[in-house]
Amino acid sequence: MVNYIFPAVCLIAGILLLIKPDVKINSVYGFRTKTSSVNEQTWKYCNTLCGKILVFIGVISAILVFAVSFSEIKVFGLFSLVEAVPIIAAAALLLSIPFINHRCKKKYPEFYK
Repeated sequence: MVNYIFPAVCLIAGILLLIKPDVKINSVYGFRTKTSSVNEQTWKYCNTLCGKILVFIGVISAILVFAVSFSEIKVFGLFSLVEAVPIIAAAALLLSIPFINHRCKKKYPEFYK
């Protein structure tokens, strides 16, 4: 059951970002990077894209956790597959940060000269 916490958090956070991407730039809520904080337009775009990625990662990791939940196979002799899925999903989430920043700079090059 613990292995479903990460997918659940991703889904909830992603849905919140998709529902409320237009919250004003702040230091508490949203995808907060220098790239996303340039103006309201980039803030909304980055938060919407981040929400979509979070929902995708949450759904895929939940499916994978369920699919391998009965497996006893160890990854590198350290983790069971069920424990490895959230670790891999967290890595994918971290890798999405430069991807989102790059997409924003590509969509709005006039703000990043």
